[in-house]
Amino acid sequence: MSFGARLATAVVLVACAIGFCLAAPYLGSEARPKLLICAAVCAVATTCCFPGKHAPVTNRIIGGVVFFIYVEYLVAEIRERHWFSWSRSTPCVKNALLGLLFWGLPAAYVMVRGHLWYNPFEKPRELTEEELAGLESDDDDDGDYDLRQR
Repeated sequence: MSFGARLATAVVLVACAIGFCLAAPYLGSEARPKLLICAAVCAVATTCCFPGKHAPVTNRIIGGVVFFIYVEYLVAEIRERHWFSWSRSTPCVKNALLGLLFWGLPAAYVMVRGHLWYNPFEKPRELTEEELAGLESDDDDDGDYDLRQR
């Protein structure tokens, strides 16, 4: 990810954190702590936009928050006995399981390992001369059509 993209993401996250903090006093006492937690998560996520020694710790915090939110979502839907809905926007156990599968489990991986299975800040490695030569030569006659040949 480019520096500009990371900077833009950080600016949006800071704006969201400020918005949550500004909105908290105007809402009821039940919503106030939830908004302040959202502001704290945005502040921590801002630090994830830039590489450094802090990255594994902040990645684990964000991964843990996402994982445990989906676990709590699943438990709440089981308690409410909302088992199935055809709508993807209606809360139910099916949607909670899908969310846990597609968002919660990768977040749990980040929570345990402290990083993604790839590093978005790492530049791709350069191919060696032998690897480039292996890609350019297509000596085997397996019927593949090579666009470079006419």
